[in-house]
Amino acid sequence: MERKNGKQEAKKTPQFQFFGENKNPDELEKVLERKFIPGDGKIPDELKVLKNTKSIYLQGDIPIKPEMPVTKIKDNDGELWKIELSVGENVPFTEVHRSVVSEIREDIDTIQKQIDNNISFNSHRPSWIDANFSPTFISEPPLNKIKSINGKDIIPYYIFPPDDRKVFCDASWPRGVVGRVITSGGKTGTAVLVGRRTIVTVGHVWPWGNQTKWMKFVPAYYDGVSLHGVGVESYVSHVQGYNTGGSTSAAGHDYIVCRLFEQLGEYYGYFGFNGYSNSWNNKSYWSIIGYPDDVASGRRPSFQDNISVEKTHSDSTGGLEMETKADLNHGNSGGPMYAWWEGDPRVVGVVVGGKEYSSPGFWPWQWGNKRKINVVAGGSAFCKLIAWARTNWP
Repeated sequence: MERKNGKQEAKKTPQFQFFGENKNPDELEKVLERKFIPGDGKIPDELKVLKNTKSIYLQGDIPIKPEMPVTKIKDNDGELWKIELSVGENVPFTEVHRSVVSEIREDIDTIQKQIDNNISFNSHRPSWIDANFSPTFISEPPLNKIKSINGKDIIPYYIFPPDDRKVFCDASWPRGVVGRVITSGGKTGTAVLVGRRTIVTVGHVWPWGNQTKWMKFVPAYYDGVSLHGVGVESYVSHVQGYNTGGSTSAAGHDYIVCRLFEQLGEYYGYFGFNGYSNSWNNKSYWSIIGYPDDVASGRRPSFQDNISVEKTHSDSTGGLEMETKADLNHGNSGGPMYAWWEGDPRVVGVVVGGKEYSSPGFWPWQWGNKRKINVVAGGSAFCKLIAWARTNWP
């Protein structure tokens, strides 16, 4: 696949179209050698408002515009601001989450027909924001089953001693476009911006089948709010995933793209995306970011680099499972595994779960007679879903 100006050439594409570049990603040492790039600081005016404005949503028969008088009070914690929501006398209302507009599952052929094959697979950094190629670390101590392509259960994740995860506090690009998702189904996970108002995450985090459906994405989530500002968050307006019935493996296609009400990717930038080549197996190009429950209770981001993929499994519809000994846990679901191509960060898949293999005889597996491994889902179907979102969601 040839590329001009960061875009793919328009061609009749086979089912296993490779988005991105087949050449090797940057070595870790090369990434760390890159110098910090300061932004110009010219924050868009609409973003200045969003950063400092916390939105709430009310539902009910409210005949007048609500008022919010603010007073300063004192208690044992010192001075506090008290905000009182006034909607009129005897008016019933409920504070609610903003619900999704639509959720759709389609087969890969339908998705492919709706893709602009000239769509860019590159990342985007707004000129105003800083770029930092190494995270700012801090000191911090560290489901329902779905089937994999080869029929094994995808189950909770594993830590492979020593635990190499590190907590970081950094809102610069690109790590500042990874965030936490919270859903109406009570699940939390990780997601990453891959377009102007598009995130990609794992499909099993979304509350399929629930009557009330919502998901909130908070980029650079840290101790309950975004490091970008108290109002920097967005609910999901649309969800697009694959129909995982028939020959399509659930784990190999366990990802969704979500359109946001707010164009957070336009403001803060986003990752690119790339296919995966088996020639990269056992090479430590990869990094993973997520919000695992066992690190700061999922309230602070975790980073691990120097990750390799040991083995891959694919199916006939472009799904791909990448097996890795990256250290993962609940809350990592949907987190990006990515590398850099000449300074361009691109996602090749999202964290799905873990699985076990029975030991063939007395081979000394680390856990007795079971081989345990973590799984990241990607492949051509993954790339097509993101390309579809960039094509159809302005």
